[in-house]
Amino acid sequence: MHNRILCIIAHDKGLRFLSKAIPELVSALNSSDVIVDATTLYPNKASLQKCIDKIQALPLNSEVIFLLHGGNGYISASSVGTGQMPSGGEISITPNLCCKKDCIVVACDSNSRTIKKFKNNGALSAIGFGFIDFACSEFYDREIQYKNGKRPTRERFSKYLFRKILVQTIIYVEQHNLSFKSFIPVFRFLCNYYMDNLLLKSTIDKNRVSLSWKKRIIVSCFLQKMKECVKVL
Repeated sequence: MHNRILCIIAHDKGLRFLSKAIPELVSALNSSDVIVDATTLYPNKASLQKCIDKIQALPLNSEVIFLLHGGNGYISASSVGTGQMPSGGEISITPNLCCKKDCIVVACDSNSRTIKKFKNNGALSAIGFGFIDFACSEFYDREIQYKNGKRPTRERFSKYLFRKILVQTIIYVEQHNLSFKSFIPVFRFLCNYYMDNLLLKSTIDKNRVSLSWKKRIIVSCFLQKMKECVKVL
């Protein structure tokens, strides 16, 4: 089990729902043996340096969880895109950033070039995801044009389930003192569990699901893509 876990989360409206993961991890894991801490990355140089200092101050064999935006080879506080974001918004993956630490990178397109950068620059291991389509783009534009911009129910439900699966996976791996690479089979098992619940049952975690069958299928397809795209190095 890691003695310290640091969560870095972007100050971004689109990722605000992921901030709820932090108190859930604190509640489950904080003890005399494990300390879960968090810091917010704002798109400026001072905040970026504060985050880097906190990462580098961690003992060896700690865990860093990045809840950020990303692309092919970068992670950032901004969703605008590399080269266009405010000064200090992008984290450079350098040899001294996460040396001898395990990393979970919850950011789009972080399952290839980005986590290879972490591994090649001294991280013990790194986990990343492909494109995280929380909006479940299929039918998205058609739905919101009739709802005055209200976020579709299946989008909010997809975000909820993704956060739940992510948190439960981290907690299970930590509490059972498993190898960090056990993240993938546990994450995939939980994706399957919630997909089965969506398609075969009327309740999830004792709460009644009000989604239509069409939306349940869309959410299940989203979870299937997340299950397939997660990767560890």
